[in-house]
Amino acid sequence: MMLTGNNLALFTSEIAPTAWKQISRLPQDVYLALLARLRTLASLATVGRHPVPAPIRGADLETSLSFFLDDFAALYEVDFQGRVIRLLEIARRLPTDPLTVPVEKTEHRAAAR
Repeated sequence: MMLTGNNLALFTSEIAPTAWKQISRLPQDVYLALLARLRTLASLATVGRHPVPAPIRGADLETSLSFFLDDFAALYEVDFQGRVIRLLEIARRLPTDPLTVPVEKTEHRAAAR
């Protein structure tokens, strides 16, 4: 077991097999930034400064952790037993501003009638 100065085992980061296909479509700069972010999360988890998803009361749902990177959203989990930050999925995020969503011209004509 690897130990840090404060006797905590180091966290590492990994990419789940299901996420590799998604990663192959990323621009190189986004991929490199993603790897850096995962390493940072692993460092934070090593010193106990990583957020833990809170359960939603009254619902049988698991909450997930995520972050945004440029136009992408990344979903990950923290495996405390394995001491791993694991990227589960990365995908283009949907626009949050309704004014940025392209509207087809045919919709304008139908609405004008």
